[in-house]
Amino acid sequence: MKKLLLISITVLVLFGFASCFFGSPGETYIGYSWVYTPQYLSDNNPAVPSYIVNGTYYETEEGTFHMSYRAWNGSSYSADYTITADTGFLFMGGEPAYFEIALYGSGPTLYEWSEPRGMGTPSREAGVVYTEQKSIGGYTITLEFELIE
Repeated sequence: MKKLLLISITVLVLFGFASCFFGSPGETYIGYSWVYTPQYLSDNNPAVPSYIVNGTYYETEEGTFHMSYRAWNGSSYSADYTITADTGFLFMGGEPAYFEIALYGSGPTLYEWSEPRGMGTPSREAGVVYTEQKSIGGYTITLEFELIE
């Protein structure tokens, strides 16, 4: 009986130590931005409200979500984005991550404020699936989108 109790306590201590060692993930946020207001914007992420405010970040959980929009110029895009997080390390929680999807007439793009934006407008073809991925502080967001019209 003493052996079983000793083994149980050892396992519990090891699990507790392992969870502290790896740390906990930080908060994750998603936001949208645009220069010209989209004609339509929808996101099935439960953290994103039905009325989305330009430049506002919403705290979100990890997962895969679907969004679509019709840009100011009438082009429509449909996209799936996946947010994943790495745990913190050495007894520290992860840093918060702020992901932004910029909505342009040429298609959506992922943006992070720690690096400069590329210049120029890429051309997009209907029916082609484009993929972008960004990592910030151990968190990763992947965006897949296509031009509908």
